[in-house]
Amino acid sequence: MKKLNKKGFTIVELVIVIAVIAILAGVLIPTFASVVEKANQSKAMQEAKNEYEAYLAEYAAVLTGTDDFVIINGKYAFEVNDGQFDGTVKEASTYTVSDKADLSKVYSKAIGTYNGSATYYTKSGATYTKVATSNETDFNNGKYYVEATPAADLGSTNVAIYTK
Repeated sequence: MKKLNKKGFTIVELVIVIAVIAILAGVLIPTFASVVEKANQSKAMQEAKNEYEAYLAEYAAVLTGTDDFVIINGKYAFEVNDGQFDGTVKEASTYTVSDKADLSKVYSKAIGTYNGSATYYTKSGATYTKVATSNETDFNNGKYYVEATPAADLGSTNVAIYTK
């Protein structure tokens, strides 16, 4: 009788190994997705906190310590209540900020040459509100605040700070 010299794997063995790998991948991929989402949230929170601390350092003289802000970083939002950073992650889409000024940029009284295409804001208390139409007379009378150039931005360009 001849002795068979078996080399390699049978088709059944290969199919079983592939099936086991597919089952493991099916179980682990959702776990990895949630880990990646948590990492993104953590990164966004740290960037938001750093931007807020830079804002506090820049405007310490005018802040009361009980100010309320919303800090938006991409699709995540964080609140500052009574001057305390809240690390709770929220959806940025739940906040309406389109008419508000990004406080992480330096704002000052509009001076210099009027530019009709610039973005101007009026100030009421701690809230800057975008002016729908502006005119040169009000500009020259100092009624408007203007957004500083991007070079004057305090920190991350992804993070924006708004009053509540």
